[in-house]
Amino acid sequence: MRSFYQLALCMVVAGGSVLCGQNSNVPSQQQKQQIRQQKQQILKQKQADTIDRFLAMNPAERRQALQQLPADRQQQILRRLRNLELLSNNERQALQGRLKDLQSFPQERQQAVRRELQSLRSMSPADRRARLSSEELKQSFSPDELQLLNDVMGQPDVKE
Repeated sequence: MRSFYQLALCMVVAGGSVLCGQNSNVPSQQQKQQIRQQKQQILKQKQADTIDRFLAMNPAERRQALQQLPADRQQQILRRLRNLELLSNNERQALQGRLKDLQSFPQERQQAVRRELQSLRSMSPADRRARLSSEELKQSFSPDELQLLNDVMGQPDVKE
């Protein structure tokens, strides 16, 4: 009899969505993290698709499409387009490959690689080479992550 009252109280307090203290409608922390990662991946893909779409447009179509965007977004897209247009086809393909490699890592590893890239960019070439060959870095990153760091920084292949 007591368990019936506990169950009834549980149902009333939770608005009927809880059975025995478990709410099947509320995602777990792991599910929330996965959802966040999926949303971030979708956003990144949309941004990449936007740039690809603009690259495929002729100048008149670009102007028309850009006029429909806020000024700060226009400047951001124009800056990225200019940088991409300066690259050769081989450089552009290599960049796209590195981006795909980075996006293949779990979100927390992507963030770690990005932080390390920012740190490496602020170093002198000699310090950068020393950091890229350091034991600390080899222990902190997987071989694939190390290869990506070396590729982006223009260093020779990593030897395992």
